[in-house]
Amino acid sequence: DVLSRVLSGEIMNTLSDPDLLAVEADTYWCLTSLLSGIQDHYTADQLDDRDDVLSRVLSGEIMNTLSDPDLLAVEADTYWCLTSLLSGIQDHYTADQPGVQRMVLRLSELVSRIDGALASHLRSQGVQFLQFAFRWMNCLLLREFNLRCVVRLWDAYLSEDGGGVGAAAGARGFEEFHVYVCAAFLCQFSGEVRGMEFDALFGFMQSMPTADWGDGEVEILLSQAFVLSTLFEGSDAHLIGGGGGGPG
Repeated sequence: DVLSRVLSGEIMNTLSDPDLLAVEADTYWCLTSLLSGIQDHYTADQLDDRDDVLSRVLSGEIMNTLSDPDLLAVEADTYWCLTSLLSGIQDHYTADQPGVQRMVLRLSELVSRIDGALASHLRSQGVQFLQFAFRWMNCLLLREFNLRCVVRLWDAYLSEDGGGVGAAAGARGFEEFHVYVCAAFLCQFSGEVRGMEFDALFGFMQSMPTADWGDGEVEILLSQAFVLSTLFEGSDAHLIGGGGGGPG
């Protein structure tokens, strides 16, 4: 019950102001501790040297220049971002990970609708969406993109949440919109994938060619995902089996 109240945000209403500040500080520490532990996953040469501010933020250097009130504001914003993320994916990391499996199923249905030829080729080669898309959902594309791209993606996800509260806050971006991003991502490589047989195809899916991606590529990906979400969100159209045509 305590964990449910924490994840839903309900427990925050019972805390005093000093306790809230302590929670915000602890949350900020947890997030920075997480990022500092994976610095070698995203080396300096992956960052755009032209964007000094982003580099200083990601390295933590900029924190040394902030005043105490600004630090408190950063801690509060960090806490909000982290709780927004977690509130929408509570069942992604419980027994059997039903949330992740649900998103993989949605992706399979969506790709079958928007690119039937691609979905058919994957089936003919014996490649199941769960074999490659599970990681996309479980890690939220952290292993497919460099840190700069991930920051841009997650910023869009947080913006998609539309200022909701509680469990509804994180659901829109990190669960619903993420599926459309993954669909757009996969379909970008439809031509290459449809020309591959199982071994090459499976290897390609495990190491997508995104090492040189930057803001421009991510912006295109997000635009394509937004179009898909506009066409299919709130509709059962993507659940209808069909050929390779677009939505009618």
